[in-house]
Amino acid sequence: MLVTFAITALGAILLAGRIRHLRLPPVLRDTMASAGQFPVRLAVFLAVSFALAGQHLGLDLVLGAFVAGAVLRALMPADLHHDLMTRLSAVGYGFLIPIFFVTSGMKLDIASMVHSPMALALVPVFVLMMLGARWLPVLWLYRNILSMRQRFALALHSGTQLPLVVEIAAIAVERGEMPDWCSASLVLAAVITLMVFPALASIVIRDRAAGQS
Repeated sequence: MLVTFAITALGAILLAGRIRHLRLPPVLRDTMASAGQFPVRLAVFLAVSFALAGQHLGLDLVLGAFVAGAVLRALMPADLHHDLMTRLSAVGYGFLIPIFFVTSGMKLDIASMVHSPMALALVPVFVLMMLGARWLPVLWLYRNILSMRQRFALALHSGTQLPLVVEIAAIAVERGEMPDWCSASLVLAAVITLMVFPALASIVIRDRAAGQS
């Protein structure tokens, strides 16, 4: 199934590259700033189509959406890439991503954590693991570029998690590889990183600025 999907995706990308030289690209350029927003609608259509095709073959939705982006890049003229990305970012960050987090919050089973001491005990462990996975690489990679305070702040920002944790945990629970209480612990830990780490990073940078002044 994976090989079939890969061959289909490659064929679609090559076909899109050939279509770029036909009459479709002028249509994309002419409608980019119109009320119809045909390029945006085409992007949504391709994303849904490839996501459904991947799901039908037993693959993850994200893989189908990724292939849709590759096909769209091959299809669109290069000078339209930035404009389309701006419009898709507006749709994603302004509409779809907030809905994703709303549904993720609805899936957070706090009740299962209350009845599981292990779930509560694992939350700080997961928080430290999420920080450690990014902390040490950042401190090492930027040792000759940034000061220690700047590296600490960057490591804190890099340690924030949520979208991937929510998606991976949801897939694991759906497939029976992870209990609900463990998924809730992971998601709650990711929420804590998103709430606490940037605030700590701001304190680190602010203290550095105060010291210099």
